[in-house]
Amino acid sequence: YVALSQNVKTERIAISKLKEQLDRGEKFLLIDVREDLELKEHGAIPGAIHIPMAELEKRMEDIPKDIPLVFY
Repeated sequence: YVALSQNVKTERIAISKLKEQLDRGEKFLLIDVREDLELKEHGAIPGAIHIPMAELEKRMEDIPKDIPLVFY
């Protein structure tokens, strides 16, 4: 569980929409929250930052706030 500020807008996006945004070169930060084993088994999206879900709350201050974030 990660508490977000009240003024943070969150939304779910379809994988196809994310792919379109990647292809257009839109600027956002991808954060892969899967565990190490999942990452090894399934690979990662190039350019994504890996922060396992269990570490996410304690590492939130390390994540930039000036760019849209996509957690997957």
